[in-house]
Amino acid sequence: MTHPRPARKQMRKGTHSCVECRQRKVRCVFPTGEYPSKKCLNCSRRGAVCESQGFPEERPNITEAAVDQSELLSSGPAGPELNSSSSSSITTTSFSEALKCLRTKVAKSLQQIPCTSVPNQAPLSGETSPNDQTAGLSQHIRSDRVHTDCAPLVKLFDNEMAGHFFDLDQSSRNSRTNPRPTFAISAQHAQAVKGLCAALPSEREMQQIFDKRSDWWTIWRESFGLLWGDESDVTLQDFAVKAFNDGHPALLATLLVCFALSVGNYERYIPPVERWVVNDDELAGSEYGLQCLMSLGLCYLSALQPRRTWLVYRRANSLVQMQGIHRSHRASERLDSIFWQLFDADRWVSLLIGLPYSVPDKLCDLHIPSEDQVSVVTFHYRHMSVLTGRVIDCLQAINGPSLSAIASISEQIDDVSSHLPPAFLDLDQISACHDFKEKSIRLYRLMHVHQLKAYLHLPIFLSSAEGDRREYCRKTCVNSSRILLKAYLKIYDADRSRARIDNSMKLTSFSALTAAVILLLDLLGQRQDQHTTTYLAATNDADNHLINRTVATMKDCSNCLASSLCGQCHAALETLLAASHNMEKGAVRNVSLPCFGVITIGRKQHSRRYSRNLSSREAPPPELEDTSHTDLPLDGALDMSDGSFGLYPYPPSPDGIYWAYQGPWMTSNPIPSTMPGGSEMPADLTIAPDIPFDFP
Repeated sequence: MTHPRPARKQMRKGTHSCVECRQRKVRCVFPTGEYPSKKCLNCSRRGAVCESQGFPEERPNITEAAVDQSELLSSGPAGPELNSSSSSSITTTSFSEALKCLRTKVAKSLQQIPCTSVPNQAPLSGETSPNDQTAGLSQHIRSDRVHTDCAPLVKLFDNEMAGHFFDLDQSSRNSRTNPRPTFAISAQHAQAVKGLCAALPSEREMQQIFDKRSDWWTIWRESFGLLWGDESDVTLQDFAVKAFNDGHPALLATLLVCFALSVGNYERYIPPVERWVVNDDELAGSEYGLQCLMSLGLCYLSALQPRRTWLVYRRANSLVQMQGIHRSHRASERLDSIFWQLFDADRWVSLLIGLPYSVPDKLCDLHIPSEDQVSVVTFHYRHMSVLTGRVIDCLQAINGPSLSAIASISEQIDDVSSHLPPAFLDLDQISACHDFKEKSIRLYRLMHVHQLKAYLHLPIFLSSAEGDRREYCRKTCVNSSRILLKAYLKIYDADRSRARIDNSMKLTSFSALTAAVILLLDLLGQRQDQHTTTYLAATNDADNHLINRTVATMKDCSNCLASSLCGQCHAALETLLAASHNMEKGAVRNVSLPCFGVITIGRKQHSRRYSRNLSSREAPPPELEDTSHTDLPLDGALDMSDGSFGLYPYPPSPDGIYWAYQGPWMTSNPIPSTMPGGSEMPADLTIAPDIPFDFP
């Protein structure tokens, strides 16, 4: 005989939390007003069973919990708070319907926000206060906060990092002494959602982006572990539906960043993100906010703003440290993913522009599971992230890098790569792979390895010293640059139409530019005399072939847009190639390269001796006629299948040529005053350099 379940009785005063919220020590708030629910907001968001402390022995079954979750998804509390953790709802709901519902909820929330500041009044029995309906948005943002036991001094001032949360349970008492309106936070977030929705493209434009320019979303998740949103958001359209259903401002901001990455219109989509999310500590410090900062940094780099990229990642890691995520991220898979993304991005960008990173290893929990517990990509890239910091430490040393430190780090890179499957990084085996996803993943891993090795040996390669020490670093640096360019070109050859719109291909153009410059400088320093071997001549021809193919590839991927990332890299490399040709005696040319420095190429007036980096050689090179270069065609894609794209033949110039370097990779002058101006890049940018970007 089954007894009827007793009615839920009123909890005793002071016991306002359900069992789950009490164990997690978070505030428990139930939706009220037009859309009440039996589950609190936190349990609804986590998909957990919401159980009152009055009946701990009676837990509702899974079916009932699923029904409650379905009811919440279909109705939801007032305000832009359509929380969703069900992948089935995402797949069955179109993004247009979700967006329409979100805008309706926002409009309803804004109508319920008073225009003047009035103290809270206790509602009559059976009535709902307008503030209760608008409080749902504040609590929705609050539920996304990261709670931690770190930073105890910060907790002395406020339990929340931003310090702007208001206690809803004590609002009536505090209203007598605190003139600040209790609904200020709700109004702010509702306005943020409205402003972000206003920046969205039309539904037709969004559908075109989802259909034609969203392949990079899958590649980034599989090759770099960039998981934004949930794991169930397989496509960018799935993530858009998730953002519209959830209504979190940081999710909408991340979607705008993704649209900017897809179409390259940074000036349209980035300012609203900066206004409503980046400059708000409360939103930027949430889980979704940290994901937004991660994507925004990549967007800045695509918009030719490497310094701003470095700043936004530095701020993101500061927010991570304030919440203790750098020490407790293993408690949650999502926090673990966020930490490693920001940890790796900060070091990767710091390596690109020659600046120190923000978080030392000894302050973080850097435990990495073995390769049998995580995917090989995750295992490899996390170890490479740690080694990137050691490369930066070596390069940023006051006394310059030592050969012993360089050799030690190089061995560690090889040791980590040895844990990958056999032939995983073998270029010939990768070329024989027919699966596009697997091929891309392996090529990007190969590029990551040799990018680190090339940068590790770069300062000694650029120095004017001679001897075995420099020769060893020269060979290693040149060989790694050669392999990096081969992998870069194979990614392009795998699917050229996709490469033209692939953001991962475009972001690696910085690394490809550096590798091509290294090969060119090595060609300028090679001795061309009667003792040149056949093998060396063939190697030089192959390197020249790689350089010219890289120029043509960057040209093609830029879509003839000089202001794009690939367009700037192409222009810089072509300018350097042109400067090394047709030089009269006594001529000196300076070429500024983005994120690299200034290359000075000159030809001596009287000496017939070939020079390498300001050091003369004994044997003169053979006399060759000056060869002029031809500009790359401006219209149409370049056909490189027949290999007839060698527009800059080798040798690049006759006798007496020399080169010198000044930039962040010099051991004696880390950041010289002759770096290209004070702007981000030496050419016009798609995004204005004076966009407001305030860091508190």
